[in-house]
Amino acid sequence: MDGKQARRTGNSSPLGMLFDHGIDAYTIGIQVLMMAKLTQMGNLGLFFVFGSCMDFYVCTLQEYYQGGLFLPFGNAITD
Repeated sequence: MDGKQARRTGNSSPLGMLFDHGIDAYTIGIQVLMMAKLTQMGNLGLFFVFGSCMDFYVCTLQEYYQGGLFLPFGNAITD
């Protein structure tokens, strides 16, 4: 919701978007790591952490270079 609020109030910037996506990727990585430790996944859990963080970074790069974020229906990365 923070990105929508920033656009609504006119306070959005490319740096803010990059910071927001970076913080979201970090927190998702920590949450997936905690879940992997809770379920005792071992080294396989690191694969899920890396994959979940890469989703955010790849989508941020796509939005930067293509000028928009074009995702299929039901994708959780959008606001």
